[in-house]
Amino acid sequence: MNLDVSLRHMSVLQSLAKQKTDAELNRQLAALSRSIEAICHEHAAQGRFNSGATLKRVLAACKDATEKQRDTAIKEYLWAASQALLASQSWVECLVLDASQSIDSLHIESEKHIKEICEKIGKPDLVARLLLDLESTEVAAKNDIALALRSGFAERSRGLVRSGAGFVLRLLSRIIKGGAA
Repeated sequence: MNLDVSLRHMSVLQSLAKQKTDAELNRQLAALSRSIEAICHEHAAQGRFNSGATLKRVLAACKDATEKQRDTAIKEYLWAASQALLASQSWVECLVLDASQSIDSLHIESEKHIKEICEKIGKPDLVARLLLDLESTEVAAKNDIALALRSGFAERSRGLVRSGAGFVLRLLSRIIKGGAA
């Protein structure tokens, strides 16, 4: 197999992982909107809409969506890395960046929801603090993605080295012993 074919194969795998991660992102965005709407209706019916409880629940919903998206990105991009015929550390770094972008896309919507709720309940001064809290979850999610993909690549590489070394040892054994080993 030539290098050009292998590079196309890796590009296809990366594209598939991105498509699957983006599809889940769209589901997460829709679920987040529905969840926040339900929180607002529930708290309005209970007369607690203007309380900090609403903000806490909205922030928790955004964090939960981030963690679910992290899990999806890890799963899909690890799959891509495991299927690649040839993989390099630089390609894995491309996967890390690609996978992390879904967290950034989710942040845009989460930020919009948080700002909107803070305005509705009359506490716009809390936006910065809530976004800082959300960003810490997002940074952790991106770190988790990077660690999972890099360690997955390292494990794969170590396995290839072991299997390659095993093959070489068996081959040498056959040569030295003169026959089947």
